[in-house]
Amino acid sequence: MSDHRLSQLLKFQPGKMRQISSQGRQSPPEAMAAAVGLDAPGKMVKIPAGETYTVAEIPGAGTIVRIWMTTMQPIPNAIENFNDALVIRIAWDGEATPSVEVPFGPFFGVPWGEYTHYIAEPLSCTSGGYNCRFRMPFSDGCRIEVTNEAGTDCPALFFQVQYLELAEQPSPVRFHAQWRRENPTQPGKAYRVLEAQGQGHFTGMHLFMQNAERWLDPEAMISRAKESGPLAAIFPNALGMGMLEGWESIYVDGEETPSIPGTGNEDYFNSGFYFNKGPYSAPQWGCTVRSYLKSRCAAYRFHIDDAIPFKEHIVVDIDHGYTNQVAADYSSVAYWYQGEPHGAFPALPSLAERLPTSPQENVAQFALATSPVWVPATLVGLKVLRRLWRGPRRR
Repeated sequence: MSDHRLSQLLKFQPGKMRQISSQGRQSPPEAMAAAVGLDAPGKMVKIPAGETYTVAEIPGAGTIVRIWMTTMQPIPNAIENFNDALVIRIAWDGEATPSVEVPFGPFFGVPWGEYTHYIAEPLSCTSGGYNCRFRMPFSDGCRIEVTNEAGTDCPALFFQVQYLELAEQPSPVRFHAQWRRENPTQPGKAYRVLEAQGQGHFTGMHLFMQNAERWLDPEAMISRAKESGPLAAIFPNALGMGMLEGWESIYVDGEETPSIPGTGNEDYFNSGFYFNKGPYSAPQWGCTVRSYLKSRCAAYRFHIDDAIPFKEHIVVDIDHGYTNQVAADYSSVAYWYQGEPHGAFPALPSLAERLPTSPQENVAQFALATSPVWVPATLVGLKVLRRLWRGPRRR
């Protein structure tokens, strides 16, 4: 913690701190009521399938300083994966379209619907909790909603929204968050994390990357090696991690050449050599998943001390391979602040279109590539892979 933050405690604080929570919103489930007493307040809310629940509707001016939530984790054939099925929407100052529209798990940095422990400054997942500490100012009210897009009821959503009530809001900017996905990515074209119009500053992303092509192809590998040398046998796919060979390109206010060009995807996240030391979490950047087995990487970076300003327009792109030639399944959440009104968001895909793709093909390839009996295993395994690659399967 910085000395500046500690020194802030030596000053009188403005406004009045309030908290909205799920306590007392609904009666507890019958089994819980029988155990703790029929008059005990409920601590969670149930959201029926297909319905939207209003978490908070705050009048006047203020600043949200903390959002904490949690829900039931998936159990096969029993509890849906609500990391994927719930959607968070937040609107400021009576706006018609929300400034935040993101599936529940990804908003907090949960990759592929699998709760993953990490600790960063503005967002974290800690021992079952989902935490957001981004400051969210508003002048004339805010509304927070959670929609259950699953075919079954969400049995339990717990939440706390802590905010500072103010007489007036001095900040001109509003918090925004947007989810995107491409599966597969487009050949020769970078993946777009964000395109926004107006004045503001980009404050970071969560990025979830998964290989989506067959990289274990001995015939093609040998052919490339003969034509271009030994390294060509490994690249561009790099054992399922070739998507990391690209880089970020950030274009500000209509420029044709990016003012922020990168050198590698993992380099953007302040790491190196395909996150060669594995997952870690730091206050403003980190890697929550690095799996050669599944050909998956999940990483985050928050521009807290180096927010990227724009006056009219910003585009944030990130590659999938050295020349965007590696097919991958990319999804992301972009976070930024800007003045209103904001531009239209891409339509949020249906739940079926948002579900993670199974990594089984990548697992099979990695198992064959690392087998001590690589050649015979590959000859047999390639037949299996051809069957697996007939079409994508959902987990």
